[in-house]
Amino acid sequence: MNNTRNSVVILAKNINMDKEYQNIIDYTESEIVDLCTSQDHLVARQNNYSFLKVGDNRISVGLDYNTCLSANYLCMQNPHYNNKWFFAFIDSVEYSSEKSTIINYTVDEISTWWSYWTRKQCFVVREHVNDDTLGANTMPEGLETGEYKINGYQQDNINTDLTTILATTRDPNDLNNVAMGMYNGITSGVGYYRYDRVLERWHTGEENLTLEYAMKQLAEQSDAIVGLFLAPKWLAGGNTTYIPVTPTTTPITEYMFVSRINNLDGYIPKNNKCLCFPYCYIELSNGAGQANTFNQERWENGDSGMTLVIQGCLTPGGSVRCYPYNYNGVANNYDESISLGKFPQLNWKTDHYTNWLTQNGMSIGALKLNAEQAQIFNGVGQIGLGAASIASAGSGNILGVAEGLGDIKEGTMDLFNSMQERYTHSLVPPTLHGSLNNGDIITASGTNKFHVYKMTVKREFAESIDAFFTRFGYRVNALKTPNFTGRQYFNFVQIAGGEIIGYANGSVNVPESSMEIINATFRRGTTIWHDHNNIGNYSLDNTII
Repeated sequence: MNNTRNSVVILAKNINMDKEYQNIIDYTESEIVDLCTSQDHLVARQNNYSFLKVGDNRISVGLDYNTCLSANYLCMQNPHYNNKWFFAFIDSVEYSSEKSTIINYTVDEISTWWSYWTRKQCFVVREHVNDDTLGANTMPEGLETGEYKINGYQQDNINTDLTTILATTRDPNDLNNVAMGMYNGITSGVGYYRYDRVLERWHTGEENLTLEYAMKQLAEQSDAIVGLFLAPKWLAGGNTTYIPVTPTTTPITEYMFVSRINNLDGYIPKNNKCLCFPYCYIELSNGAGQANTFNQERWENGDSGMTLVIQGCLTPGGSVRCYPYNYNGVANNYDESISLGKFPQLNWKTDHYTNWLTQNGMSIGALKLNAEQAQIFNGVGQIGLGAASIASAGSGNILGVAEGLGDIKEGTMDLFNSMQERYTHSLVPPTLHGSLNNGDIITASGTNKFHVYKMTVKREFAESIDAFFTRFGYRVNALKTPNFTGRQYFNFVQIAGGEIIGYANGSVNVPESSMEIINATFRRGTTIWHDHNNIGNYSLDNTII
């Protein structure tokens, strides 16, 4: 053994790393020595020691007990061992004599070997990412969100202003003309006439612009009036007072702009993942119990916001849908659409059919549904349906149809029951929670329109979730090289159990036991600080650099 007394011991105080390795620093050896010998941290330095055997975890120093008691960190160097520095946490000090103290320590394996191994690709569970743009990080976190709160509301401004549409086979202003046309791409055997004005006495001198005038003109024309219904003005030519509805070959399209959610119940998060589902979302409702939810991070309009497309056709009861534009990779995402409830169909003097329709509260869609059911039942084998079964099908009574099927083999009946159940369920979309048949009351109340709700977690949960992301980064679950840098003050990294984060780079042999401690540290997860003075200060703006 070389007995030259030139080994170095440095005692330092107020060093904030911990021997559980929850907080580590990415300093080189020389940077740690500079830290420990700085004015704020140096306790003592001695250069006259014999060769230091680091594995003993115990060293006798020529310093008094009180001096050693003020230190919490230790640096040791043997010049004859490649000038390699070893760093350690002071566990305890023991009084030996007036000028001699025994120090018990634990080697800081992370700082001692930080510069002597190289990261490798492995499975990373969590880390602070270098790309925090909205939608870049959507891996589920499994965090509690609590109940959602409405954090913003808007409604469309086009479906409240209504007009009356008269469907007739004759032009009310020229009974010799046969009325028909194509409206919004749908061919009609009747003509549509718009009436914003109902009674003559309201607008003396403009009687020919009123619905009352038209009804009087058509009173003597047998069955000339085919329908009378309410519809939004934008489907009938906007705010014009021109009576005949202008024919069009395509649906009419309007747009609704929705600004992005930028706060959670008034709290502005530091981490953009908080502005993604499930911490916030957009709910689009038709006011009749049907709603779709949209994740704002899937809207591909950049930071400008979100666009909803509203399309409609002028038909009895109205046909209006709303769907997202540039959403989830699709320009016109029709599969994400919802429809408005029907607009009221009105009565007139000889209209027995509409009277029946109104009294039974059924929409055209409901009648179509019953007809489709009846067609399904008619197609099951060579089965004759009796009058009772047909009546059941017309009323939507599926069980009644089944009872009227007559003699059916047991296996066939089982197959029918199975198919019937599947078909019945297929008719109900997963977002349907109400009925479109209450269009009369929601129209009367002015709510038969599209409603947008900005839903977010409550502030209490928002602050907690944001603090978690600030402290521990995002779940990434990716095979990659762990990200040690990229943030202003600190980076958290956690790798999967059993993974190996790196290997010795060859300049100095890293003991296997030390490398295992390093791997175990990153399997548990650790925070890598880039400045010792900031260790533990999570209130800093840890921005991407």
